[in-house]
Amino acid sequence: MKKYWSIFQITLINSLAYPGELVGRSLMIIPFMWIFYQLWKVTFSAAGADVISGLTLRDTLWYLMLAETIELGRPPIARTMSENVKDGSIAYILNKPYDFLLYQFSTAMGETIFRAMLNAIFGGLTVWWLVGMPNHPEGF
Repeated sequence: MKKYWSIFQITLINSLAYPGELVGRSLMIIPFMWIFYQLWKVTFSAAGADVISGLTLRDTLWYLMLAETIELGRPPIARTMSENVKDGSIAYILNKPYDFLLYQFSTAMGETIFRAMLNAIFGGLTVWWLVGMPNHPEGF
């Protein structure tokens, strides 16, 4: 497991090599949250209700922020593996003394940590600005 930890650490450090790209990708959550806010504000207004299926507008936006943090933070593992097969680099990777899937998992987690963290920060600040703190922050 030490080698997979090392792979994770190297990928994590490499993800910090281009901070502009990292921040730029994470800023994409802001327009998504704005659009969701506008969409759900109209939906709640049209329904004439403060609660839909047990969720308020605030709860809905915080839920969507968490879901988008995960979705925008995850790397495209399947596409990466597909490209490894197509371009032949899988032969180089399979030639190494580690498990291919654990290698892919380690690199994906290294790419994901800071991206998801920044998505949560930018998305959380945006939703906080739009609707305020979550009703039950301990439920996170």
